[in-house]
Amino acid sequence: MRFSSPLRRPRPALRRSGLACSLLVALPLALAAGSTPAAAGEPCDVSCAPCVQETVDHLKTRGWVGVILDTDDEGRWVVTDVAGKSPAAGAGLRVGDVLLELEGIPYRKETYTQLKDVYDSMVPGREITYTTLRGGERLQISVTLAPLPEHVLASWLGYRILKGLKAQHGAPPAPPRGPAPRKRPPGTKPPR
Repeated sequence: MRFSSPLRRPRPALRRSGLACSLLVALPLALAAGSTPAAAGEPCDVSCAPCVQETVDHLKTRGWVGVILDTDDEGRWVVTDVAGKSPAAGAGLRVGDVLLELEGIPYRKETYTQLKDVYDSMVPGREITYTTLRGGERLQISVTLAPLPEHVLASWLGYRILKGLKAQHGAPPAPPRGPAPRKRPPGTKPPR
């Protein structure tokens, strides 16, 4: 599943992948599965309201960086957008930066468990350090995580709900087919 964000802009030099998302949207969703089925996008065995509330409570504890990532042709994580007034913007992360390490841990399949531990500990107020590649130069950029803005919380919640529904019920049904609806003549009101 691919996350859509108002911050995402097409970048022709980057390969689109199913994991292309905000640093603290898809990547942490994959790495920090959370302690609840809902938080992990798995089927929930409780009713909807408590499941959603448990997920909201979990998400509100997460720190926010404010970048959108995608992978390039070499599989490296590249910053494709930086939210205005985000911790990332304040710290100096830029579009085009390649993320090499987080807290000294390289972004590789072999370091999945270690990266997951770092993502699990990403709370507001914590400072994290990225090693980036910008114009051939390695840089250390420290970011102090912020509380999760409401609009990001809503996006994360929607993503997790859709992921959970897909896990329980498979892909959503196709829209019904049939004759196209008739157009009303101009100046007429719809039937009541």
